[in-house]
Amino acid sequence: MKVVLDPGHGKGNNKSPVNPAYAEGTRMWEYSWLLKSELENYGFEVTHTRPQLTDDPSLSDRGKAAKGKDLFLSLHSNAPGSKIDPKTGEKTYDPAVTGTVAFVSMKNKDNTLAKRLTAKVSELMGHQDRGIMINESISYPGQDYYGVLRSSSGAGCPNCIILEHGFHTNLADSMWLMEDENLTN
Repeated sequence: MKVVLDPGHGKGNNKSPVNPAYAEGTRMWEYSWLLKSELENYGFEVTHTRPQLTDDPSLSDRGKAAKGKDLFLSLHSNAPGSKIDPKTGEKTYDPAVTGTVAFVSMKNKDNTLAKRLTAKVSELMGHQDRGIMINESISYPGQDYYGVLRSSSGAGCPNCIILEHGFHTNLADSMWLMEDENLTN
């Protein structure tokens, strides 16, 4: 099986508001290399959209890397919608929100793998399995909302998944994701 791993965002991007040590773009990049090694141990052929930590290709270029691959897996941690604190004017997030979700392409032929991934990640992290979601573009009906899914499915990849590993706005989730041992189980 040919897999392309796509650690979302760039170096230092999407910092946790509750855990100063956590930045989604950096941690998902580190995790992607741990995952790549594990998948290769099982015989998978694995490529990467961000070979260097400082790489930050466009959504289109990331998705195009899925050409000729069996699976495009974009690695992320989530954040709920923010609210503006009326006193400070700062963004605030509900720190209690947790759980794993997979966003899948409308063009996926089978979402069994996405369902298994959310179930396993949720089990390991000890939180809610939010399942899978399909988001259709409002501006372009019939197309995926997420550009990386549009581009990867457009490249002919049959399984295109954005996997949100918990919420980096939740202290327990972000702390769990910071431990290499947790990410290699």
